[in-house]
Amino acid sequence: MSTTRLFSERKPHFYSLCSVLLSIGISACSFVELKPEARNIILSPPHGECRQLGEYELSTQVKMMFISRRPESLADELQILAQNKAAVLGANAIWPASEITEGTRTYLFLRCPPSR
Repeated sequence: MSTTRLFSERKPHFYSLCSVLLSIGISACSFVELKPEARNIILSPPHGECRQLGEYELSTQVKMMFISRRPESLADELQILAQNKAAVLGANAIWPASEITEGTRTYLFLRCPPSR
């Protein structure tokens, strides 16, 4: 068997492997960066001392290149979007007010007094 024939017979497996690895990589990626001013935004349920500044629905892509993204990746990306939005609003805390549905989740944006 020639080297050329052996290599050409293995190519389909190589392309399949590359496709699988690319799919896994894309499905796990987050494409949103946490802004420096949003790093101190905390995840906290609303309580009596907090003032609600707003409630916003945030969305992200559910599929990338026809590949469904993992639920954990969607949740992480939505939380980063919420933290970035909170920094713009002057909130120091966020809390998810809904489950994730088709890449969309509602968050509460809160201004809470500093912890003692």
